[in-house]
Order: sequence, then C-alpha cells, then structure tokens
Amino acid sequence: MNDIFEINAKHFSKLFANDGSIKLEEHDTWSQKTITWKNDRSYVQQFMVMGAGTFRVRVLVSWK
Repeated sequence: MNDIFEINAKHFSKLFANDGSIKLEEHDTWSQKTITWKNDRSYVQQFMVMGAGTFRVRVLVSWK
C-alpha cells in the first residue's frame, strides 16, 4: 500500500507543482497518513489507513 501511496503522491505533486500538506495521525489500533494538494481550481486529498485488518488508500478529488 505504501508504494501505491508514494506513486500517487509523486504524480499529484508534479501536477500541482508542490509536495502538498502532510498530516500523520497515530491512534491505539490504527494510523493514517494524509496529503492534501490544492490550487485555485482543484482540491485533492489522498489518505492511507493502516491498522488491525484495515489497509487502504483513498484519493478524493473535488473542484472549487
């Protein structure tokens, strides 16, 4: 999952011409890494959740 997350991050960073804003969350049984990119037209949020039986990468794309 981390490979997918990093490949996506490279593509979005190139598209937005910045590395995005990174946020890390640690909880008792799970953790989440989130990167957000935005410009005057678009907003992209990618997050990866890892925990007890849960491993996923999601990308949310919206327009302003």
